Amino acid sequence: MTGEYVETRVDAGVVMVRTDCVAPLNTIDAIIFDCDGVLIDVRDSYTKAIHATVTYFMRELFGVDFPATQSLMELIHTFKKSGGFNNEWDVAYSLLLHLFNKLPKRLQIRMMAFRHQLADETLLERFFLAKKMFQSQLQPQEHASLLDLGPAFDLARKADSTGISSIERVFKNTLDSKDVFGVTQHFLTYPGRVGESLLTTIFEEIFCGSDLFEKQYEVKPQFYLGSGLITKEKRIVSQEILNDLASLVGRYKFGIATGRPYYLAKHTLGSLLDTFDRKASIFIEDVLEAERNERTTDGEIDLTKPNPFSLLQSAEGLNPFNRAAYVGDSAEDVIMVKKACRLDNRFLSVGVYSTSSFREDLISNFIELETDVILPSIKELAGLIENFGMMRR
Repeated sequence: MTGEYVETRVDAGVVMVRTDCVAPLNTIDAIIFDCDGVLIDVRDSYTKAIHATVTYFMRELFGVDFPATQSLMELIHTFKKSGGFNNEWDVAYSLLLHLFNKLPKRLQIRMMAFRHQLADETLLERFFLAKKMFQSQLQPQEHASLLDLGPAFDLARKADSTGISSIERVFKNTLDSKDVFGVTQHFLTYPGRVGESLLTTIFEEIFCGSDLFEKQYEVKPQFYLGSGLITKEKRIVSQEILNDLASLVGRYKFGIATGRPYYLAKHTLGSLLDTFDRKASIFIEDVLEAERNERTTDGEIDLTKPNPFSLLQSAEGLNPFNRAAYVGDSAEDVIMVKKACRLDNRFLSVGVYSTSSFREDLISNFIELETDVILPSIKELAGLIENFGMMRR
């Protein structure tokens, strides 16, 4: 890749711009942001919610503590860098598919025998029936096999930009795993929304906490009654950063394209969210509504990242503009920009890496994906645009 990037260093780390993107930087007059990892530091919230959700299932059902090791964090990163795991629910689901597939055969047979009974119960009844079924059934010496993450890394390396579909194919195409996959999927009822899916519901209860969960989803929590991990979040964006960017692009021409719900973004960002054009701010509920409207007789349609739907919708709300930078923190964000550019070539991809625990690997991933601009965070974006001679508007 030598010669393809102009590279400089700032206090926060390396800044890289593709040589063929230096001139287009001068034409940026709109900016669209991902939320998690870009506007908000989610290392202690969404990332830890993956571990907390998997731990909840393993401890409550099998009495197994699932420690938050550095190896587990690396495993989560491996799933995400495939470009198909924008949603943390998907990572938790893939890990649970793997763990249920590693259960001793006698427990898998027991679960398959109860398959229809599990499917007919409410989420709460289903969970406690499974808990009763598995209680004290796992021997202490069998815990170590479940905690060995080596096979999970093998699974994560098979993931691609199709996300959980690529993981499900692994289990469906393996004779010994096919039946276990089916019953696990039925038990977790995933994919599915809060109230429909056991996995999604437990994840969101842990992430939101009791009070916020009830406000967001208008139902009372049933599994987790403590404080939510969302309280651990920190803002990366500030009014000063937005003011500096607005002075360069000429006005507050900012949008958002994210998989986070609006209310949960508002909870952390507060009044800062008002700085973003609401017509150009696309949240997960907007994507889900569009999926419902576009559903065909052929089945479900997936408009979540890396599908370019949210980016193109946000851009439509910002029109007219010459060129928009999309700022994301993961592979699926870059892939989404590339897909969007096939329909509308006015986008530049900006990858930020400072909130990753695996920065060097993420930078390498961005380079491999030919990301247009690579920055430590949005804090360096205004300086980058200014230093490359952008005309003030």
